[in-house]
Amino acid sequence: MQLDKGLVKVEKQSHYVRYLLIIGILALSFSLSFMIRAQPLEYGFELNEFDPFFNYRATQFMVENGLPSYLEWND
Repeated sequence: MQLDKGLVKVEKQSHYVRYLLIIGILALSFSLSFMIRAQPLEYGFELNEFDPFFNYRATQFMVENGLPSYLEWND
């Protein structure tokens, strides 16, 4: 009988750990996504204005010159 009570206790403990793990993963993903989305606030509207054009030029440079040249490219 003691063995059965111990198994029930472990099962309740595993549910508790599972919920804590889920809450931790959700909190971590929310924090990380918020920090990524808030990063442009540091530069203001100047970065957002020319960002699509920069992506276009970077892609064009990579297609014409290759990936190794792009990694050394300084705009």
